[in-house]
Amino acid sequence: MTASPQSVLRFNGTSDYISVPDSESLQLSAYTVEVWLKPSGKPNQVWKGIVGKPGRNYNIWIHNTGYVHHRFHTKGSTNSGAPNTAKRSLKWNQWSHIAITNDGSTAKTYINGQLKKEGPTGGALIADKTPFLLARNLDDKSDNYFKGQLADIRIWNQVHSPDEIKNLMGQRLKGDEAGLVAYWPLNEGSGAIAKDQTSNGNQGTIHGGTWEEEELNFITPALPTETLPETEVIALQAENGQYLCTEKGGGSSVVANRDKIGPWETLTLHQLGDGKVAIQAENGQYICAEGGGGSSVVANRDKIGPWETFTLHQLGDGKVAIQAENGKYLCAEGGGGSSVVANRDKIGPWETFVYQKIAATTPQSPQSVATFDGKDDYIEVPYKPELNPAKFTLSCWAKVEGGQGQWRSPVTCRTDGPQGGYIIYAGSNNKWQFWTGNGQTWVDLTGPDIVLNSWTHVAATYDGSTMKLYINGELVGAPLPSKIKLNTSYPLRIGAGRTEGNPDYLFNGDISEVRLWDQARSPEEIKQLMNQRLKGDEAGLVGYWPLNEGSGNTAGDKTSNENSGTIHGATWKQEELDIIEPAAVIKEETEKEPQELQSVFTFDGKDDYIVIPLNEPETEVTHEFWFKTDAPNCGFFSVVIGNNGGYNDRHLYLNSGNIKTRIWSNEVISSSNLNLADNQWHHLAHVFGASVGGQKIYIDGELVASGSKHTSDANKQDTIWIGYSVDARKKYCKGQITEVRIWQIARSPEEIKQSMNHRLRGDEEGLLGYWPLNEGSGSTATDQTSNGNQGTIYGAGTWKKEGGGTWEQEKLDFISPAPSKEQ
Repeated sequence: MTASPQSVLRFNGTSDYISVPDSESLQLSAYTVEVWLKPSGKPNQVWKGIVGKPGRNYNIWIHNTGYVHHRFHTKGSTNSGAPNTAKRSLKWNQWSHIAITNDGSTAKTYINGQLKKEGPTGGALIADKTPFLLARNLDDKSDNYFKGQLADIRIWNQVHSPDEIKNLMGQRLKGDEAGLVAYWPLNEGSGAIAKDQTSNGNQGTIHGGTWEEEELNFITPALPTETLPETEVIALQAENGQYLCTEKGGGSSVVANRDKIGPWETLTLHQLGDGKVAIQAENGQYICAEGGGGSSVVANRDKIGPWETFTLHQLGDGKVAIQAENGKYLCAEGGGGSSVVANRDKIGPWETFVYQKIAATTPQSPQSVATFDGKDDYIEVPYKPELNPAKFTLSCWAKVEGGQGQWRSPVTCRTDGPQGGYIIYAGSNNKWQFWTGNGQTWVDLTGPDIVLNSWTHVAATYDGSTMKLYINGELVGAPLPSKIKLNTSYPLRIGAGRTEGNPDYLFNGDISEVRLWDQARSPEEIKQLMNQRLKGDEAGLVGYWPLNEGSGNTAGDKTSNENSGTIHGATWKQEELDIIEPAAVIKEETEKEPQELQSVFTFDGKDDYIVIPLNEPETEVTHEFWFKTDAPNCGFFSVVIGNNGGYNDRHLYLNSGNIKTRIWSNEVISSSNLNLADNQWHHLAHVFGASVGGQKIYIDGELVASGSKHTSDANKQDTIWIGYSVDARKKYCKGQITEVRIWQIARSPEEIKQSMNHRLRGDEEGLLGYWPLNEGSGSTATDQTSNGNQGTIYGAGTWKKEGGGTWEQEKLDFISPAPSKEQ
């Protein structure tokens, strides 16, 4: 198992250290102190200081023979201590966890969760009012500097038991745990501040030190345990995205190889108390991990015993780990045909499962669908202009039952000679395809393999410039640029792939729920409605054919546009579908409250820009903002020296409507075939760092360009300019920018998408600076983080909001800030 890389701090052994001012919270009469460390080889001095306060308050020293030296201050001695651990009990060049505890009568030293030495204190503890030090002489002398890496330093005002130390040493904390008075994860990745994650504010100053990426066996903080019902129907999804399956039960192994949830992927969870559970399969038998080790986990026991009893650990974000009788965690590594086993000591990706609750259901009622024979069956809807919108979403449920090697279309509205309109195909290569005509040729976007005899939801979107294809609610294939020539005379056909003449490319199978919208719907909107019937009056819906009449020769359009179709040959049959009727509690788009007006800053393209005094790191960085412009060659962002624009780097700008960036020494990457100067709001994210393999540009959450340069060679810049780039043909921005964010982490696509559409709080982990640019007046762009990097606005830019004069109405797709972590 490979652990996830995380930031740690390296100390050079000659001058690097951290100091923390004294506070009442650090003056302790009992303690547990913990640290992860990785010494770089055998120390070149006899003693190296790790953590502690001058006056010998809760000191951890290491000796060059490999033992831990635990010292403290009592009434009887200024240099009391527990017995030293054995020589060579600490290993060089590998990560070890050290914990020391002292309750005023007994002092103990642990290495990697195991008690190594203990002894009497000889008297009550004395608390000195001295600073807390890391990685240097703990008597506050300029000597005995530690060489190596440190991570996750914790101080508690209470003594932890061996079990408490073991349970928490391998996971990150939240910072609000009872008794925790200081916590420095040392995972900032940049900067000279070691942040205390508790509310006590014991921030440390880093003197020297180098941030590095290391693989650590830490996991995310555990959330408060959720109270689960006594019995719950669930599914468990493994790291490979597939579900645990118990098919056949008996001696058959439990595997993680199913894409969908069916009876054998449905599990019943029984609460046994004290966090213990039993898991029952479709065959009524319980999952058993007897033997542990390499033995496969099976579903073959009629009764619940020790090996059918598991401890459920909630890891947060709907994820769990499952611990067996032998203390080992269930692991699904490899997925596919590999058996699930109970043989892992620690929780990693393959020991983490997504816990999905399955609502109790009643037997599904059969519903009418239209079925097509692939020979001469089709439905024709007469031509109307509204069936050929400039932007659209076309979707349907389809079950392909044959015709492999042939072109089969569930829905088409096209012209040919010149080519125009849109088509969804079950292709001759047996893959789902989305075609549009640009007046000269067909542009085709290819998706995944067709699964025969299985209901599949297909959705195709076009926003005026880009085609996207979704299968079962998931984006497939790379978005494709296209300029569609509209069909201006031919009908829409369901079950046939030619509309400009006799039907052809006929569909073999069943079709239901055909919908056409005059807008490119978002992934969330597609997923929200794909499994339910519509009412027909939803905003933007121009055609809706449920195909559930069950009799007759008319396919009714449920909208008010009266685009009903005539059935030619297709027949009706009963099918069980994962589609439900509209829920009365769901608000339709026509019932939505008006979007809130918000302030944004407008740049005039002549002399407006914003200067922010911020020296960002040269690697592991994410830049984000929203922009709206009709200027195809304007500048957005750059990193410079001071307020003169000199020695510039990390440019973001448009070039002929495409987004470009440059990182010194001079790797330039660019999108292609986009028009981002369309006077529409777009989200831009620029990510670079070794952790993501170079630099990447995302537009509206989708990757549009990438390169191999992960670190800037320019390190003199100390200022950010918003609304300007010297690399752009038109250096100043003409348009609007809002929600500017700079992170000292290289964010993943999932992280970008998760937060791009809502305001931030300002205290998110890794957030270096955050300027919403929504003040509405004044010449200051306020940094919403605690770092206080306020920006100064230059030029004659204006704020836009409701009202007259310089105020205008602007509607943004942002929602309220994310709830606090405690909510």
